[in-house]
Amino acid sequence: MTPTGLGRRYKRQAVITDIEVGGESLYDRIADGGIRLNHRQNSFSVSFTTFDYGDESSVCYTYKLEGVDNDFQQTDMGDNHIRYHHLPPGKYVLHYGVYEPWQGNDDAVQTMTFEILQPWWWRWWAKGTYAIVLMAIALFVARNRAKHRRIKKQLEITAWEKRNLNEQYSKMTQFYTRVIHEFMTPATLISSLAHDLQQRVRPALQASVFMMVSQTDKLIDTLNQLGKPEDDRAMQEAVTKAREMALTDREFLRKCTESVNRHIADENYTHRDMMDEVGASHATLYRKLKALTGKDSTSFIRDIRMKAACQILAENPGIRIAELAARVGYANPKYFATCFKKDIGVTPSEYMGKGRRQEEKQ
Repeated sequence: MTPTGLGRRYKRQAVITDIEVGGESLYDRIADGGIRLNHRQNSFSVSFTTFDYGDESSVCYTYKLEGVDNDFQQTDMGDNHIRYHHLPPGKYVLHYGVYEPWQGNDDAVQTMTFEILQPWWWRWWAKGTYAIVLMAIALFVARNRAKHRRIKKQLEITAWEKRNLNEQYSKMTQFYTRVIHEFMTPATLISSLAHDLQQRVRPALQASVFMMVSQTDKLIDTLNQLGKPEDDRAMQEAVTKAREMALTDREFLRKCTESVNRHIADENYTHRDMMDEVGASHATLYRKLKALTGKDSTSFIRDIRMKAACQILAENPGIRIAELAARVGYANPKYFATCFKKDIGVTPSEYMGKGRRQEEKQ
C-alpha cells in the first residue's frame, strides 16, 4: 500500500530546509526558532519539505508573513520555495505548513521569526548622535547669525561715525580755510605791496613803511603757526589751502595790476580788456576783485591810475596837469583832477605843493 492510497488523512509537517540570501545559505544561523539578518539581507527565500518522498511533487505549502501578507498564501503544486524582497527593518513572524484541502490553515502550522536589523546609522545611538550634531549645528548657526548681526550693526555704527567725523572734519576744514584765508590773503597782499613800496618811498617815510612791513610779516608768521600742530590735520590742511588760495589770489591780482599798468596811458582801456588778458569772465573778475580789494573793476583800474599819477608827481614835481592826465589815461585834465581829488583827497596841484614842502624840509 502506498501513501497515496491512504487518502491523505494523516497530517504532514512542513520543515524548513534552507534560507538563502543572494544565493548564500544561512540555514546554520537559525537559532531558537528564528534568524537575525542585517539590513542588506532583506531579500531572501525559504525552502520547505515534508519528507514525503513518495509524492513530493503534489505538495502545496501554505504561508503567511505577519506585517507583509494579509492572509495565507499557497505555493504552486510541487513548488517548495517562497520569496520576499526588500523588507524594511523589523521583526516578522512566518507561519507555514502543508496545504491540505480537508484541513484548515491553522492546523499543522508552524512559525519562525525573522528579524531584520536596523542599519547602524539608523540605530538609537546613531539617532542620538544625529540629534546632538543637529542641535550643535543649530546652536552654531544661531550664534553665528547673532554674531553677524552684531558685526553688521557695529559696521553700520562705525560707518555712521566715520561719515559724521568726515562731515565734521570737512566743516572744520572749510571753517579754518575761510578764517585763515580772510587774514592770509590781505596780509600777503599788504606785505607784497609794503615790500615794494619800501624801495620807492622817501627816507622820511621809510620808518613807517618798515613798521608796516614788520607787522604784516608778523601777522603772516602767526597765521602759519596755526598749522604746526601735527595732530590737527584739519588745521594743517586749512592752512595749506589758505596758502594756495592766497598765492592764487596774489597771482590773479598781479596779472590784473600788470594789465592795467601795460595800458596805463590808454584812455580806451576798460575792464573788458582786462578780462581778455587775465582770462576771466566778467562775473569772476568782479567777484575776485571785490573779494580781494573791495573794489569793482572800474574802481580798481582808476585806483591804479591814481597811484601811478602819484608816483609820476613824486618823480616829476613840475609836470603839467594835462601831461600827467594823458600819461595815466585821461584825455580830460579837468575830469582827471576831479577823480584825483576824490581818490587821493587833494588836487594834483596841492599834491605837488605838498611834495615840494617835504623836499624843502629834507
